[in-house]
Amino acid sequence: MTIYYGWYIVAISVVSLTLLLGSTFHSFGVFVLPVSEDLGLTRAETNTALILFSLGNAICAPVVGWMLDRLSIRRIMLACALLMGASFVALGRSHSSWASAIVLGAPLAFAVQGAGVLTATTLVARWFSVHRGRAMAIAIVGMSLGGILLPPLIAISIEHVGWRQTLVIVGCAVALTLLALVPIARDKPGPEDVESRTADVAAHTSSLAHEAAANAQPLKATSLLRMWPFWTLSVSTALLVIHDMPITVYEDYHRVFMMLAGVPAQRVKHQTWMGILSTAHGAYRAQQHDPGLRQPGHLIRQQTGQHIQHEATTGRRR
Repeated sequence: MTIYYGWYIVAISVVSLTLLLGSTFHSFGVFVLPVSEDLGLTRAETNTALILFSLGNAICAPVVGWMLDRLSIRRIMLACALLMGASFVALGRSHSSWASAIVLGAPLAFAVQGAGVLTATTLVARWFSVHRGRAMAIAIVGMSLGGILLPPLIAISIEHVGWRQTLVIVGCAVALTLLALVPIARDKPGPEDVESRTADVAAHTSSLAHEAAANAQPLKATSLLRMWPFWTLSVSTALLVIHDMPITVYEDYHRVFMMLAGVPAQRVKHQTWMGILSTAHGAYRAQQHDPGLRQPGHLIRQQTGQHIQHEATTGRRR
């Protein structure tokens, strides 16, 4: 039995999200104490770095999204993987707070978005239509796995070799791993890539999705901002993302950080269940012969797909 290539895309998405988020957002709290002591900063000043990094991600995300609509994903991943490694090395060697702030807010933020945070979800959405909910949920598990696996390892490394050398090691390791994933990535499925061979409705849905993808045109920013699902997802995500790193700045922060690994572990469980429910809901809608089948949780793509199908139908009538 041939494995659908899209599942390899899901696998590299899990790995990339684990490394990217695990080495940045999830591990930030581990560096607070050693960095503040070495550079003579207060903990409040050190935590400002996370604000700068988050702002940089918010600013770079639209730019990376624009690039993903027009350029090869492999090239973007390749460039951002190298930029990711260079940014970590620069942070490890820097003795200037201002230089470190610039690296955090610009090149590192851009690299995180381009190396996997946006490219991973974009690839999964392009490769799946029948099982999109399940595939997306499995891929996003990498976001939580990063909080389970990497912070304890980084904390141990800081204790043995210091935070500067740890940044260099992590940057090189993450960059090399991401570079190894680049050849596996493919922008979109080809004619021989069939997601499901067992259900006629699934095959019909898959063909519709591939046709829509072939005729897709990038939405303008003004059109996207007029879509209520965009604001629903944006506001809800902003409210739900609460950073738990401040409680790790006490003396025994490594032990506390180990305890916090239980939080992303719970997220893995919930994301898995959401994938199962999403796929089950999609199958139910297929049985109802709904040609506009889309998985829940991707409302923006649903409306976009309907717009593309409408344009394609109108073009054929003309």
